[in-house]
Amino acid sequence: SIDPPITLAATFISPTGGSGVWTGRRLSGVENGTFTPGSDDSATFEGPYKLIYTYTDPFSCKMKDSMEIVVQSMPSLNINTPDPSNICNDQTLNINSTLRWSPGVRWTSAGDGSFSAQDTNTIYQPGPADITAERALLRVSNVLPAGNVCPAVSDSMVVLIHPYPQFDFTGDTLQGCEPLIVDFT
Repeated sequence: SIDPPITLAATFISPTGGSGVWTGRRLSGVENGTFTPGSDDSATFEGPYKLIYTYTDPFSCKMKDSMEIVVQSMPSLNINTPDPSNICNDQTLNINSTLRWSPGVRWTSAGDGSFSAQDTNTIYQPGPADITAERALLRVSNVLPAGNVCPAVSDSMVVLIHPYPQFDFTGDTLQGCEPLIVDFT
């Protein structure tokens, strides 16, 4: 994604009347520089950027100052399993999600179900309370890396847990000669 450009303007303390030049990667402009942060699929635009401003005063004296700008790719996280998903009350659900620009995920349930792994692909096992409620809300969040500057991301889905049908029937005549007609109730 490409973020909006940042306009850089140096503040001259003294003396005024000179000129300055911004240098560094992803900069455009001279006196007032424009820094354009961004990231792409290969993360080539990620990282710290050292931006240097070199000022020459009216007497040809030069001075430099620098700053570091940190750019990280915005993480994304999506559950690919259909939402809602349906399972019977003695089944598990295979869940697939896609994570970008983050080191890992953390699965949680609003109920008492469990997950086979804290990974993008996991298996959800409903707990007794989930089965009684006949549903569960599942949420996956990204694990924030050290030195993170981007906000956390998450996605969620609903699992509908269906009980097996309960039935009981009897017949009025269960034995007889052919043709045997049985009425079931």
